Amino acid sequence: MIRRPDMSVLDRYDTLLFDMDGTLMNGGVPIPGAAPGVAAAREAGRSIVFATNNASRTPAQVVAHLATVGVEAAEDEVVTSPQIASQLLADGL
Repeated sequence: MIRRPDMSVLDRYDTLLFDMDGTLMNGGVPIPGAAPGVAAAREAGRSIVFATNNASRTPAQVVAHLATVGVEAAEDEVVTSPQIASQLLADGL
């Protein structure tokens, strides 16, 4: 029997959702391999979303914070808990 190699995350998914604290960084300390992993996903053409439940930061501040640990991000890739709450309220939920 021929065993197929296990598929990587990049082989399985076209979009990756990254939690920030504890996944990409621990406070201001980068998690080893996180920045190169995000960069590899970008190079592979995957869509990237950064999610945070930290309500004290705007998407622009999140992008700036990610840059401090070497992770490239754009504001339109950031989803914050206030954004979701606002959308839920607007939808009447």
